[in-house]
Amino acid sequence: MLTLNASVLPTGVDASILWTSSDESVVSVTGTGEITAHKAGSADVTATAKADTSKTAVCKVTVVPEGEGIPATSITLSAQVLNLGVGETKLLSVTVSPDNAVMPELTWASNDESIVRVYNGNIIGIREGSAMVTVSTVTGGLTDSCQVTVSPRTGIEGNWQSYGPYYVITADTITTGSYGVTGFVPNNLYTYTKSGNETKGTVTVTLQSIWNNDDNKYDTVDEYYETMIKQLKESMSSSLRDAVLPFVDFAPSDDPSVPSEEDIEIGLQRFIDMLESISVEMNMTFDESNLTEANLDKPVPQDVQDLYIAYGKMMQEEDKKPHTYEYEVTDDGVNPPMIQFIKVYDTTKKWFEQTGGQFSNGSGVNFDPQGKRLSIWDQDQNTQTNINFSSVTETELTDENSGKWTANWNESNLTLTSPSMAIYTLEWSGYYLF
Repeated sequence: MLTLNASVLPTGVDASILWTSSDESVVSVTGTGEITAHKAGSADVTATAKADTSKTAVCKVTVVPEGEGIPATSITLSAQVLNLGVGETKLLSVTVSPDNAVMPELTWASNDESIVRVYNGNIIGIREGSAMVTVSTVTGGLTDSCQVTVSPRTGIEGNWQSYGPYYVITADTITTGSYGVTGFVPNNLYTYTKSGNETKGTVTVTLQSIWNNDDNKYDTVDEYYETMIKQLKESMSSSLRDAVLPFVDFAPSDDPSVPSEEDIEIGLQRFIDMLESISVEMNMTFDESNLTEANLDKPVPQDVQDLYIAYGKMMQEEDKKPHTYEYEVTDDGVNPPMIQFIKVYDTTKKWFEQTGGQFSNGSGVNFDPQGKRLSIWDQDQNTQTNINFSSVTETELTDENSGKWTANWNESNLTLTSPSMAIYTLEWSGYYLF
């Protein structure tokens, strides 16, 4: 086994890599570049940049039968001295001598894991101090070492990564890589300016560019919205039915791609609810009487088109505004130091607009503010109850079936109280940087 490393340039572009092998029966490769030799033969291992799939790099791998290769007489690390910042990671590679020797099986160790941790050559600075990282062959007694010194970081400069949802900050750009988190969108680029020190401070973030999946390139905010608004105008000029379809849950009839009349009716009401919400925000009006099932195959009314387009342009300007967040650095002694964004809420907006549906109490209760739906999962009964609200305000939710629910927002907690006085407390974790 061996780990290959690939980098994407220029800095600031999505650094994600797709790994493939031309013959998995000879050499397989994981999503992190770790290759495993399975049988004698040759294969090309290719690294492809997700940001531009035309950009690739290839490593030609030859596997020889066990015992037939030239044994290594020494192993050498790519660095004997390494300086890291707290939370920073580096990958050490290993070369063998002679050049045509078979790469032996290796083990990695740190003499102080409270300062430096290592996994398959990936070095992680945990806290200030020094530690020795050693690589050894499983057999043969070959070793080499690297002295690693970990120093405090200034602000949040550098590469902060995690092994799950993550944000990566490099130079003056934030590239996000976590789906379903409000605020930052996966694959988009954000510029930032920072102030503060290692333990806490502020970061001001501005959306720089938006990833265009259709053309495999980054668009400016204006380019993205110009395309979006153009497509919106085209869809609006077709029919009301087409405008309603995105609001329909497909689950009826023999053909799952065709919604039932009941589903269309529900989708139409959701469409109207959405229009009512943004009309208040935009201080505009529309004639709801034109939005009926009888008019589904007619063009979308002009007043609705105007409202939609105005809202899109408003969102364009909102996306271009900088946002300032506070952060603090935490260290639980087990995981790498973690940057947690705190107080990330824009107090000019209502809490249900802030959260984007990210509330969940981890035990079967999920509140979707935008969809105005509360889902309660009963694990014992294996059933889910969905409660749809006709309106949501700062302190109250109206359910036509059961009456009024009260809502209390406190920091990262949302407490919902049902008409029967059942209480559901949901937590929102905010933003994290590892």
